[in-house]
Amino acid sequence: MTTKYVCTNSSCRWHGEDTEILTAPDPFNEGCTLQACPECREQSLTVGCDEPKCRNEATCGTPTPDRYRITCSRHRPKGDKE
Repeated sequence: MTTKYVCTNSSCRWHGEDTEILTAPDPFNEGCTLQACPECREQSLTVGCDEPKCRNEATCGTPTPDRYRITCSRHRPKGDKE
């Protein structure tokens, strides 16, 4: 399963999947990788809500019967007691 990402650069706001992110070896930390937005090339990426068509940043993770959801607060799965 792919993870959605969004660019937090206010002039960009790219959104897409982890397979689209630019990656390169970190020259300052051996064995680590740098990640950048494929549009603006800034290192300003954060995980996005996994709800289809949502472009918001993810703010919570919730276990569900089907899978672990990573969503924004608007799409957070509701529990049985809520």
